[in-house]
Amino acid sequence: MGVSFVAFDFETANSSRASACSLGMTKVLDGKIVDSMYEIFRPPEGFDSFEGRNIAIHGIRPEDVKSKKRFIEAWPKFYAFINGLPVVAHYASFDISVLREALSASDFLWPELEYACTYVVSKNLFNMARHKLPDVARAANVNWNDAEHHNALFDSRICAEIVLSLAAKSESDTLHDFLDSLNLEFGQLFEDGWYTCRSRNILQKSQHSLGLKSSLLREISINEEADPSHQLFGQVVVFTGVISIPRPEAWKLVAAVGAIPKDGLTKKTNYLVLGEQDLSKLKAGETKSGKQREAEALKASGSDIEIIDERDFFALLEPQEWRVDRLKQSKYE
Repeated sequence: MGVSFVAFDFETANSSRASACSLGMTKVLDGKIVDSMYEIFRPPEGFDSFEGRNIAIHGIRPEDVKSKKRFIEAWPKFYAFINGLPVVAHYASFDISVLREALSASDFLWPELEYACTYVVSKNLFNMARHKLPDVARAANVNWNDAEHHNALFDSRICAEIVLSLAAKSESDTLHDFLDSLNLEFGQLFEDGWYTCRSRNILQKSQHSLGLKSSLLREISINEEADPSHQLFGQVVVFTGVISIPRPEAWKLVAAVGAIPKDGLTKKTNYLVLGEQDLSKLKAGETKSGKQREAEALKASGSDIEIIDERDFFALLEPQEWRVDRLKQSKYE
């Protein structure tokens, strides 16, 4: 009897989390590594440009994936390999976000997964200045090779060996027991949200990831009897930033004219509506949200997407009735 799980690692083609270009997985059953899988593939359409910085990290070039399947064509095989087991990654918040964004960009539902994070585990076990994968591997007495770092299969195997080493020291028979011994909670991914993997002491703080927005979106009915000549009829609309009315109210206005409100960008998005950006929530030096940068990349690659500010959008929504005083003072992000 021993721990069973699948360790995995993604590499991306560019700065977008949707640009998955390789995946490595290592399967562990009853405490032993029994199988592995590695593939490179084309990222989702619209997110498939390769940036020099990423190429320098993992060595995968556009010509390497030119004849390969798209990510979403390979996904069923990847999911079958997992076969209901919990998954583990180092910096799982990154790898799970790559999975979410790549699936969303491919117009595919998120699966239900339990996941653990060896970075979170190491923060609870080792008093070190850094907790990067090579640091944690060495602390767990796992053989490390700098030359193979950022090969997704190598990184997934190292992640698996870290868990095996640490679980054995804690005499844990299951991954659940191992996390319990550290007072950690599994992360969870489900159709409309996720929990992060973290300490139970701060579990309540992680519930911002419950997918509340997606739940609210599902409750909004698209007006199928709306005027089909309206410019927004049948169009997919996404908002970013802080807009001047509550986001659910904006979604309802969109749905009332037969348009389709969504929370995430895909290649099928027709309008990205820009609200005010809270610069404190952006990366240092950035002035645009991740959604805006992704929309600009999609537009540059030929996608039919309009990037429009809030005032112009609502004027388009109700061209004959638009009044500035319709906007409430409340803010909703």
